[in-house]
Amino acid sequence: QGLNRAADVSLNETGVSDHNGHLSLELPSDSASGRLSRGDGLQVGVVALDDYCAQHGIDRIDALKIDVEGHEVAVLRGAERLLSTGAISTIVCEINICGPEVIADVLRHHGFHRVEIPEVGVRKALGRLLSRRVSEDYAFER
Repeated sequence: QGLNRAADVSLNETGVSDHNGHLSLELPSDSASGRLSRGDGLQVGVVALDDYCAQHGIDRIDALKIDVEGHEVAVLRGAERLLSTGAISTIVCEINICGPEVIADVLRHHGFHRVEIPEVGVRKALGRLLSRRVSEDYAFER
């Protein structure tokens, strides 16, 4: 908050999924690619976006960024009410090479279409340096 002069920000040490409860957090050697699963690993709290927003009086999300290492569909299932009522305007989702079609199909059902993200700044520089990306950001708007 202090570094970015952000107002009205809350930090929640929880995962986002399609239910409220707990899931296992799998932590590989690189801390950037942890995954949620139903395994026996480190148990972490998870919350559905629909419930979180209802509990905190959030009725509109201008931009939702999802970067959850393969757990995207569960996050979207947990935001069904927000999606179906048009409460979310834009979604940016990092999708690993597993395929963006599944995410696009889920969002198309709610009136979203894919839009291009311009290659500018760091994104442009990285694009030139990496011959093949292991993940890609996709943007979806109503």
